Amino acid sequence: MAVSLIPQSDINVLKDATEVSTVADSAEDLQDERKVACAINNAANCGLHQVLITSPLRPATVSTLESKGYTVTQVLDQQLVNPGTQFVISW
Repeated sequence: MAVSLIPQSDINVLKDATEVSTVADSAEDLQDERKVACAINNAANCGLHQVLITSPLRPATVSTLESKGYTVTQVLDQQLVNPGTQFVISW
């Protein structure tokens, strides 16, 4: 079963500890994937074939993208404040 975040409609409902622990364990991966999906879909709606992500990507997100046919290229410009934290995703 795919894990999802706790919906806003249940935010005031006390859940079992095992359930919230499972959500917490997967939340960062889910949020990272959703962040990238939003950027990709908005870029595609503008007629673009690539997008620049200016924050680190989790390894699970990179794997998911590559398995879906995307190319993920890390920007290795040493003049960046945090080199290696930017990625170009193309399709």
